[in-house]
Amino acid sequence: MTHDKSEEEMLVLSSVDRSPFLACQLMCSANSSNENLTFVQNTPSSEQLLALPTGYVAFPDIGVAYKSYKADRVTWNEARKLCMLDDATLAVIHSSRMHDHVMSVKSWSNSPHLGHHRLFDRGEWTNVKNGRPMSLLPWAPAEPNQGPTFNCGSMWHDGRGLVSIPCDEKRSFICEIPITKDGRQISPNPYLRINPLS
Repeated sequence: MTHDKSEEEMLVLSSVDRSPFLACQLMCSANSSNENLTFVQNTPSSEQLLALPTGYVAFPDIGVAYKSYKADRVTWNEARKLCMLDDATLAVIHSSRMHDHVMSVKSWSNSPHLGHHRLFDRGEWTNVKNGRPMSLLPWAPAEPNQGPTFNCGSMWHDGRGLVSIPCDEKRSFICEIPITKDGRQISPNPYLRINPLS
């Protein structure tokens, strides 16, 4: 595919953490200034708000809904892909309030897969939703384990905090969907939709 460089166009869509703003820019050699930068408020309309999928429990105070997959025992990566089928991610817990809400949806004996990992940098725990480093996680005492295979996230079944585990351990898992203050799912971004099982 060839383009005439004098008429080359590029569309840039920028969205960070489902930010309410999208930046769109049309660029060509004749106009290289920032005067063509336009910001558009991306407020969800009633058509973009969806009822929650079956099994999700809404927590509007933290802007998410959780679903515990108690019977399914899968690896961390399989859990991540299964959550994507719900347009969700593995649950990311970075506060004690989120920890308490997850404890309320999981069964007492489960230590589920969660959405923190250090697969790319052993010294840095990363958020599966956006790839950003995570700090000040509510770790259980003596965690995270520094063993060479303990690169994925879970939590103690009894609520003592987050733990690191081998990614190939088969466990239950918890998915998370972003919601509005009235408890409805925000429509997923169609540009981010992929076939997670491929």
